[in-house]
Amino acid sequence: MTTIEFCFTGGMEDTKKAYETLQKDETLNVTEYGCLGNCRICRTFPYAKIDDELIIGEDAIDLVRKIYSKIAQQPDHK
Repeated sequence: MTTIEFCFTGGMEDTKKAYETLQKDETLNVTEYGCLGNCRICRTFPYAKIDDELIIGEDAIDLVRKIYSKIAQQPDHK
């Protein structure tokens, strides 16, 4: 199961929307943290981490699309 980490410290509404969308997918482990240590990005763009790699989107829809694209590239993805 893929783990996706979100930071909510920056207060980005698009980050929260992407988080809520991905939480509905039972094949994902979606977690939230107070801080992931990427403050400059967190306050500017919605982002998440998959396997310690930052995935940055222009908005919630773009972030979700990029996350699913990254998951599809993983060797253990079925």
